[in-house]
Amino acid sequence: MSDSAAASSGLVVESVSKRFFGLRALDGISLRFDRGEILGLIGPNGSGKTTLINVITGIFPPTAGRIQADGYDITGWKPHRIARAGLARTFQRVRLFNGLSVLENVLVAGLSVGLSRQEAESDAHALLGELGMGRSAGAAANALSYGHERLVEIARALAMRPRFLLLDEPAAGLDEKESNELLRRLAPIPESVASEY
Repeated sequence: MSDSAAASSGLVVESVSKRFFGLRALDGISLRFDRGEILGLIGPNGSGKTTLINVITGIFPPTAGRIQADGYDITGWKPHRIARAGLARTFQRVRLFNGLSVLENVLVAGLSVGLSRQEAESDAHALLGELGMGRSAGAAANALSYGHERLVEIARALAMRPRFLLLDEPAAGLDEKESNELLRRLAPIPESVASEY
């Protein structure tokens, strides 16, 4: 990494705007966070939280502004390229591959960023174990409860060995008990993302 990139480490969103025809969904959003840091976006439905995550991860190109990851300008990159650059995300609505097992859902994420089959499988088993899903590795993804689907989606994002992990409403649709359990399992993640990857 160059000196300028090292000096600009972190995920930086600078004056990002997004318009859809006449609708201004984002207007000059700026934020920054470093590895290991937790940043929460709070706002009502329709305030642009998911749109911002979609812009950061390349689902939508910004209308204005720029996005940098560890000093590299990733503005306008395609989602797969951004994922390989170290940004992983989950979705507001869980998007598992229902025809695959729990393990295969996580395994495919590691393979998608260039890990060997052995590395991806090892990571998948370890992540499912850490998230309390190890016993369900062979189960069909479409046989899971909604709370367990959320955990598998988070494991899948982590299997990409990200430097930055964006979770879009990870507790949406969970009851209080499930939300507390999810929080307990998520608590160690920032440290592992910052230190291991």
